[in-house]
Amino acid sequence: GVTMLISAQFVRVLPSEIMLLIIGVPVSVFAASQLLGRPIRIAKPSARGEMAVGTIAGVLGGLSGVWGPPTVTYLTAIGTQKEEQIRVQGVIYGLGALLLVGAHLGSGVLSAATVPFSMALIPPAILGMWVGGQISDRIDQNMFRQATLLILLLASLNLIRRGLLG
Repeated sequence: GVTMLISAQFVRVLPSEIMLLIIGVPVSVFAASQLLGRPIRIAKPSARGEMAVGTIAGVLGGLSGVWGPPTVTYLTAIGTQKEEQIRVQGVIYGLGALLLVGAHLGSGVLSAATVPFSMALIPPAILGMWVGGQISDRIDQNMFRQATLLILLLASLNLIRRGLLG
């Protein structure tokens, strides 16, 4: 949370293309290696590792508004079960969103001009969460993991594309 609040103040300084590449490249490598049968596993989570992932996710979240890929990558690497992964992501994304609102009120990114568009995106996000919940209840742990990795790979490749092509 602290790193998100601090890094959000620099959002207007770092070119977005660089940020997209910083997120996309490592996540695509992780997801591809997992899908190709070369899993990256963290056998025993530690406070130090969690702080490192939290710091990285906070910096990326503050700069780009995207803190999901490092979070999902870490949860997948430690073998989190789908119900727990969804629960943890909900807490992280909810708290992160609140922090980002405060941070971007300070940075000037969130203003009277940008709030209506942000508010308009809430209903589609809620619908997407509901649909995702319906789907995740019907699939087993392995299929959930594979689907998560495939979505991570596609999203990270799109970030790389956007970073390179604008």
